[in-house]
Amino acid sequence: MAGIGVFDGMDGMDGLDGMDGMDGMDVIGASAGRGSAGGGLRRLGVTPAVLPVTTSPLDWNGERFPGTAAASWGPMSPAVFGLREWTPDNWTVALMSELVQQTVTGVTWTTALTAAGAADDWTMLSAAERSRELEELRNLIEFRSGALAEIMAQRNGIIGYMRSVVYFTRASHPKTYLLVAAALRAGQFLAMHYKYRYKRPRPATVQPGLVPPIDAPGHAAYPSGHATESMLVALMLEQILPASVIPAGGAEAGPLRILARRIARNREVVGLHYPSDARIAFKLAAKTFPLLLNCPSIAGSVGTPTPTAPTAVITDPRPAVPVTEAVTSTGVCGDGILAGARLEWT
Repeated sequence: MAGIGVFDGMDGMDGLDGMDGMDGMDVIGASAGRGSAGGGLRRLGVTPAVLPVTTSPLDWNGERFPGTAAASWGPMSPAVFGLREWTPDNWTVALMSELVQQTVTGVTWTTALTAAGAADDWTMLSAAERSRELEELRNLIEFRSGALAEIMAQRNGIIGYMRSVVYFTRASHPKTYLLVAAALRAGQFLAMHYKYRYKRPRPATVQPGLVPPIDAPGHAAYPSGHATESMLVALMLEQILPASVIPAGGAEAGPLRILARRIARNREVVGLHYPSDARIAFKLAAKTFPLLLNCPSIAGSVGTPTPTAPTAVITDPRPAVPVTEAVTSTGVCGDGILAGARLEWT
């Protein structure tokens, strides 16, 4: 799907407003691995033996592989299917079974935002605010020519953009890469759930003349998938990377948050999202990120948990005092993937 940033192949879930395409997943790495196209098709035919069966005329018997020699081979006895053998796209799907079981300070994946028709629903916006949003989108059209190349790259490349802040790959920092892919997958999954709950029409179906240069993804507008995913990726990297990546002014002044907000804003420039789609997406990311960190595979379970650093996400920068959503602290043990990812940067 084109849409929500697939792992850079997932990154792209454009539609998922970002994760679509995960099977190709840049994300998840364009390496030829288990299940990847790069692995190719292995054919076994009939090969001539090394020694001829006759010398006059010179002729050979054909040999099939493995032949009778295989009777004395193996078997090998791997203990488990190891983490390194999972492709990020498949592992992140499996991880969602842990995410949906988490509860942190009373919040679950289905209660992070209110029910339809309640406070978090876009239908609670006043008629004046909805009209103002459409006017803003009309005025943003003039910025498209200067931003379109960037927008198209971010359409399916959220991870590619976010890892430009501090470069890493699946090969150089495998656990970091897995966790970033997990944040992207969680963003896709959660955004889709709430899009289906709130069912907001895309701007171009409401306002004639917006003429988005690309087709809208085949799902509702609210919350923005790209905004949810990019903010979750930013929050995840903040937990992994050395503290120096967060400037003295706080995480909101740092490159990860600024880039996440830029990705979200570009979706408005292209006419696919209302500004309120991003605001609710940032709230969703802040509320659900602790659920992701609390997954046993990520948090671990051996030893005394170390609390994650407190942080908050600005969900609405418009008031004189911006509206923020606190990100609940959770515990991290030494045997979890998060602890392992942090070691990759020491």
